Amino acid sequence: MKTLVIKMVILMMATTFVIPVSRAGNGVNPKQESQQKKKEKKPKKEKKEFDWDDYRPSKLSGDENLDNYILMCDTLWEEIQSYEESIHFYSLDTLYSPTEKCMVVRALDEEGNAKNVGGAILQGAETALAGSNIILDAANVTLATTNAGLSLVSNPLLAFGYTKCLKGGPLIVYMAYHEFKDIVNALKAQTKELKQMRDSRQEGSTEEAIILPMDESIVPPPDKIRMLDDIAELKSSEPAVDLSGIDWDELEKEPETPK
Repeated sequence: MKTLVIKMVILMMATTFVIPVSRAGNGVNPKQESQQKKKEKKPKKEKKEFDWDDYRPSKLSGDENLDNYILMCDTLWEEIQSYEESIHFYSLDTLYSPTEKCMVVRALDEEGNAKNVGGAILQGAETALAGSNIILDAANVTLATTNAGLSLVSNPLLAFGYTKCLKGGPLIVYMAYHEFKDIVNALKAQTKELKQMRDSRQEGSTEEAIILPMDESIVPPPDKIRMLDDIAELKSSEPAVDLSGIDWDELEKEPETPK
């Protein structure tokens, strides 16, 4: 046995050295050949974006558990599509008035327009909570997937037309949690930051421009220095938005992971 192992090792070593020599005899540099093969490799195809419609069967099955799963996936998928269109993040723009020892902070939309801060808080809270509800719905789809799988096991005839759709549900759940969880948490953080800023505002603030005390250690950029009277947003303001209906306790909760 020991002799056989030794012979095998010698054979492997011989093979290792013979292959490069034979290639060299053909006038081809092994390194160049390797590089040439890399160049000839076909480019990788871009990963196709998930679409529930690619997995959904054309009609319901007639099985209660399986059809309940399909309809729940329909609903969750529609919620995800609508939710993506409702997401808005705001950037904060700060103007400084060193002589008056204050700064003016504005919430700007994607187009650079100053927004009603109370309205931005309300929208952020509602969007964050809607995202949390989508994640909860995703957890329900996970349970429905299990029940639908049991239906396929008990009725093998359904497997011919409905096995593929069982792969789509977990992908929707993955999207709802792993993509939307970060969005929901970011919306919650933004909403709480805007609320804290609004609660700390000084007299003279408007709904579009929040006056806050300026830290004397800050060295403002020259293009951001203004006098309060020169800031147009302070001269008029939209009506204050009622924030009493926001469930702040719910906003503090961390989205749960679907099982």
